[in-house]
Amino acid sequence: MPEPTPDEKAASIINSVPSNSLWTKTGGLVLGTGLTAAAISSEIYVVNEETVLAVGFFIIVAAVAKTAGAPYTAWAEGHIEVGPVLFNMNLASLSSPPRHFARVRPQLTRSESSRSSTPPRPSTKRPSRTESPRSRRSRRSCP
Repeated sequence: MPEPTPDEKAASIINSVPSNSLWTKTGGLVLGTGLTAAAISSEIYVVNEETVLAVGFFIIVAAVAKTAGAPYTAWAEGHIEVGPVLFNMNLASLSSPPRHFARVRPQLTRSESSRSSTPPRPSTKRPSRTESPRSRRSRRSCP
């Protein structure tokens, strides 16, 4: 692929900014650049190591997204195409239940009927104290 000319690069950057007219596209870019330069020069914002790390992180994320985006999209679309096929296969298999389900069904119905006849479990709540802390203090012997 041939290298784009500087004019084509500039046009692609300007066209990637969301807006309708050239004035609003370039105005936002110039305003953002000017405000950033003013904030840094008047020391409203100080560029420190966290800023350098954040910029580096975002550069790495952008590079990974650019290089891994196409293979990931192809992989995801392949799984999206396979999903309905597997879903329909599972629905077809549910229409004819397997043999083990027929064997287990009576046990399930028995356990459901016995579950309703079992008594409730005892509460694990601690019994409340009948004495208040004040009454215990009054019974202590003073030295």
